[in-house]
Amino acid sequence: MDLRDYLHRLDAIGELERINEPVSCSLEISCLARSEFRKLDGGKAQLFTNVSGSACRVVTNLFGSDSRLCALLQSDSLAAFDVRLKDFFTQRAGSSNERLKQLNATPLGHNQYHTQNEIVDLTRLPAIQSWPREGGRYLTLGLGISRHRQTGAINIGIYRAQMQSATTLAVNFAPGSDAAINHEAAKAMNEPFSFSLVLGGDPALIWAAAAPLPSGVNEFDLCQTLISPDLKLYTSDTTDLPLPVSAELVLEGFIDPQETTVEGPFGNHTGQYVTRNDCPLFHVTSVAQRSEAIVPMTVVGPPPSETVQLAKASEILIRNMLAIDYPQVCGLKMPLSTFYHGAALLQVKNSSPSDNRDLIQSLWQNSPLQRSKLLILLDQDIDIESAADCWWRTVNRLAGERVYQDKGRLAIDATGVNPATLIVEDIAGEGNHV
Repeated sequence: MDLRDYLHRLDAIGELERINEPVSCSLEISCLARSEFRKLDGGKAQLFTNVSGSACRVVTNLFGSDSRLCALLQSDSLAAFDVRLKDFFTQRAGSSNERLKQLNATPLGHNQYHTQNEIVDLTRLPAIQSWPREGGRYLTLGLGISRHRQTGAINIGIYRAQMQSATTLAVNFAPGSDAAINHEAAKAMNEPFSFSLVLGGDPALIWAAAAPLPSGVNEFDLCQTLISPDLKLYTSDTTDLPLPVSAELVLEGFIDPQETTVEGPFGNHTGQYVTRNDCPLFHVTSVAQRSEAIVPMTVVGPPPSETVQLAKASEILIRNMLAIDYPQVCGLKMPLSTFYHGAALLQVKNSSPSDNRDLIQSLWQNSPLQRSKLLILLDQDIDIESAADCWWRTVNRLAGERVYQDKGRLAIDATGVNPATLIVEDIAGEGNHV
């Protein structure tokens, strides 16, 4: 399913709004998008067909509701997606990491849609400015594709890209991401490396690129195996990187790892402007696109935000991974507003304090929660769907010896309540008052 198929589906179920009036990339698109996804039901996806200064169209709020997220996942419901993941893991052996690497290879197709632009001029692209004090315009839903120079492993991730000139973009690789690792590998060899930024294509790739996957898992193959069996790739003549056949817009070129630039300020998910002084600089040497290309965008910033919808699918993936690797964990809840900080509530089976300490250390070392800024362990009597109950128990059990810190991360062991001491209502005796 490509982006256009997806939009047709949304249109058919009344989840797409077309905006044909002229709109500006500077603040106006983002303002309209925020107004839409702030609605209680997540609003509708918005297709802007008349973007000032660009021949491309822009679509926002692609996955801002459960119904649109399920359409992206090609699933009837999130519960059905959970069943699909369980079946996937059950049919394979080994750790969750090992099972995630047992994937179908994505088939190769032909570059049948794209026309090569004769002149590279990024200023014609509908990059957006979302907040008043941002330092420029951004592509916020680009799929960055790179290859590790030694292992050959392909990575796809969502990395914000700020316009620097008509031929360059500042691409922010998050520390510890596979793209950052690929960058360091090229830097050690003192050689440039090929890089592509893809906009559009199968929308399921957006989730796969954002999912907390183990290093070395091929996001293309994961998407093809779990969600989109019709996904096809072609090998670029420019970079030799695999690219989705149905991409709307493809920017290709190279990054010199010895060269950096200032990126920002950018309004990010912390609700603050951030600036990076050593951001990699992407030199774009080739631009190819479909006719009347549709460029997906999202508005990053404080909650509410449509990007937290992707977190719902990622939480299901993490829960299934933990069930394989950590059977003592029997429940997981990651509050949406802090998902991208990795804050997690974990319901665990009765264990000793030392066992829980070992669990926390292991989760921080080798699990999809290894970057979590906050882990809270809770007993099975607590409903982890209730934030109030979790907070109440955590504060009641708070003590210095139950708090663990490591490299800026915090964990609290709020377990260990003796069930015999719990106050339980005597339902059978209700009404038997003297």
